[in-house]
Amino acid sequence: QILQAQLICMIVSLDIANLVSESIEIRNEFLRNDLTKKLAKILGQCQRDEEKVKTVTWLLSKLAHGKPFPPLDMVSTGITSQEFSIAFVLVYGQSNPLGELMLNTSNDKIIEDILWCFYYISEGGETARISAVCDLGVLPKTINLLSKTKNERIATLAFRLCGNIAMCDSYNTEVSCFSLYSYF
Repeated sequence: QILQAQLICMIVSLDIANLVSESIEIRNEFLRNDLTKKLAKILGQCQRDEEKVKTVTWLLSKLAHGKPFPPLDMVSTGITSQEFSIAFVLVYGQSNPLGELMLNTSNDKIIEDILWCFYYISEGGETARISAVCDLGVLPKTINLLSKTKNERIATLAFRLCGNIAMCDSYNTEVSCFSLYSYF
């Protein structure tokens, strides 16, 4: 019965991701209804099930995508919420959910979706959006990822994310450039 409920949650998550991809209004409605916090609960039940984690991270990247950009408070509140951190502590034994998962999973698809999520949130050069990503400690984790990945798609996404961060202001440009310099 529990497995059946989890399967239904994953199917619904896939369906929501497809709906969110089709319409900005639908995306925003799901965000208004705290979907990211609900995803945290699903993730907390994943028991390190890679397929379920992959589905949830894919859906998160879809929620952060699109123009006009999703309202920052709706996207970042969910991703930085206590529920999300608790779910990741329960599943992975660590906090700073997406950044830690990005470094600690070997599943390239999960890493790509996390990078897309951060890329979409930081897109557009707005200081508040980029600061929200930087405040999560994403830049050092992204540079760390660059130093160990052999996947060209992941490296490209990581560089694009660093580029978004560098566009923000002189401080973030310096931090980005210094971090990338240390990578080389």
